[in-house]
Amino acid sequence: MSNMTAIEAKAFVPARDFALSKKFYQDLGFDLAWSSEDLAYLRHGNATFLLRAGLEQVDAVFAGLARGARLLQDAVPSPGRRRAGGSGVSATRPRNSGHLPETRA
Repeated sequence: MSNMTAIEAKAFVPARDFALSKKFYQDLGFDLAWSSEDLAYLRHGNATFLLRAGLEQVDAVFAGLARGARLLQDAVPSPGRRRAGGSGVSATRPRNSGHLPETRA
């Protein structure tokens, strides 16, 4: 693949409340270049991203990370942080940092 040229990569940003999230980013100054009922292309200068309705994929990723962490607890000891039944390795879904509005399903 040495002759492959990347033009750009787009980030997908999940949204629990798609309409509210589109309005939020537009209020921040992003232009809504294109939108369907579950996907929106937003841009501000050279910054662009795709807003996607739903958090199902994000939930699935974190569930997979948690399963992997449980497997690691049994397979890889972690010196100094050992607790009963495992190594202390865990994966949790990050909380809202306060920079984005909380939305409800």
